[in-house]
Amino acid sequence: MTMKRISLYPILSIIFLSFITSCNNDDNKEDFIVDGKVNATKAIQFNFNISDYNEEQEVDGTRVEANEIIHRENIDLGNGMSAQVSVQKDITKSTPTTRVMPNGNYTMLAYDASQTLKGEIKGTVSGGVFTATSTNQDILLEPGSYEFVCYNDKVIRSGNNLIVTKDNAKEALIGREPKNITATPKKQIVFFDMRRVASRIRVKLTGWLKFPAVTATLESVNSTDVPSSTIYNAATGTWTNGPGGAVSENLTYPASPNDPSADKLYQSTSKEYLYFNPNIDLSKLKLTLTSGQIYKLPMSGMSLVLKELKDGMGNKITTSPQTAYLINIKLTYNFLYLMSDGSKGFYDDTTFGGGTKTPIAVILSQSNRIAMALNDANGGATTKWCSANYFFTQTNTHMVPTTNPHDIITTAATSGKEETWNPGYTHSNVVGEKIKAKNSDFPAFNVAANYNPGATYTGSPALVWYLPSASDFKWMYSTLGLGDKTEVNKTEKSYNWYGALANVAFRQVGGTDLTLSSGSSKNYTSSSEFGDGGFMNIIINEDYVFFRAYNKWAADYYVRPFLAY
Repeated sequence: MTMKRISLYPILSIIFLSFITSCNNDDNKEDFIVDGKVNATKAIQFNFNISDYNEEQEVDGTRVEANEIIHRENIDLGNGMSAQVSVQKDITKSTPTTRVMPNGNYTMLAYDASQTLKGEIKGTVSGGVFTATSTNQDILLEPGSYEFVCYNDKVIRSGNNLIVTKDNAKEALIGREPKNITATPKKQIVFFDMRRVASRIRVKLTGWLKFPAVTATLESVNSTDVPSSTIYNAATGTWTNGPGGAVSENLTYPASPNDPSADKLYQSTSKEYLYFNPNIDLSKLKLTLTSGQIYKLPMSGMSLVLKELKDGMGNKITTSPQTAYLINIKLTYNFLYLMSDGSKGFYDDTTFGGGTKTPIAVILSQSNRIAMALNDANGGATTKWCSANYFFTQTNTHMVPTTNPHDIITTAATSGKEETWNPGYTHSNVVGEKIKAKNSDFPAFNVAANYNPGATYTGSPALVWYLPSASDFKWMYSTLGLGDKTEVNKTEKSYNWYGALANVAFRQVGGTDLTLSSGSSKNYTSSSEFGDGGFMNIIINEDYVFFRAYNKWAADYYVRPFLAY
């Protein structure tokens, strides 16, 4: 691996330092050439700048955008959650003070075209001024092409090898610059682009719900996985790894903000920047969360081994010098989805989670083959249960013939599928079509039955969309919001549930929440009827689900279709 070169940067990023004590017009030009050779300490002025992580990087001649995602993997955590792990260049810039060339000891080496060392100059930099620290600093160079290498006192030299330990990686600087030196009485200038040796890493946690302050560790999988030093060959410009060792770094995260980002995600980035020697294989690192909770599941104890980086051709790659990486751990809940091809899968199987399948519904019961649409019907507009002709007419043969509305979700636990599609479930008073899904006098049934999931279904048998009954909504309550459906036995009562989690089932695959964006409740229509003029209305809030009997003529409510698959 060779050190990557970059172009010069804007004036604000350049700190010019001279490796000679004076560069004014009073220089003795007679000292520039000695016996036909160029006196480097007299005839050459060495200036340099220090660049930031990821600035103007090129890989094989192609510009790399700082925020481009360079790798993504999905990992099943085995606790009801999965993690989508993506790696991208970290766009965070260093502070101005970290972009000033630090004081310290610096050494400049000169190599000729045959990669033979021709000499060195040592000195110190203080306040932007270089002062030689030893006598006999002359380097006499034959006119020709040279590679000049400069490094600071965080680098250990052994012959041509420049060694950087992990402890010194953060502050180690190495610059390399080619220059054609000519025999001229004019001063020549070599500009060094001082590069940071380290690979810098930060880790971000992301979720669909808020989470508290979190602690974590990033450590090596075993004791020999991570290079304890890196070696730069100054003659050839190539990198190699030193012996392997173990690392363990602590990470702390502030609580996620109260409000999500524009894409409805909550996130928190580690307070710490971690610095490693370059050429790390990320699959040798393991992240372990040691505190926190999300989706009512403990984050503490969750552990995942990172995946190896790969280039666009699928080849394994390692981290690079002066490159900052942001590792994003998106925690998702393992809801089960029905896909457009008839298969079932989790978030990471969907196109939203990096998979190839298109979800059309979230599955509520595999044994009963019940699923729930990802969006409201009728384009999200509200609609009535029936037209005015049937406000006071019994239209459902399974209406409970009592004055007790509780019986609708206990003794009359019928399916909305039958009430929507079975003509025998429609009262004889109804004129014309007895299948309410096909009768425009029953708009809530009609829009539910004609719901378009946005993708063509190719599975078998054909899908049957329907207006869910009060009993069907109990499946939603237990499967999506972690409620106990057996406790739902009365109307006019609130049942606590984890509605924020239920919303995640839809949100993480591009669907519509069951509550309003303001956090307010949404009123949904069920197929269940009560008395001559009532039906069961389901009020959904993030904190509770409320079952109540309501008047047909007074209600224009949302419709969320259910599905028999």
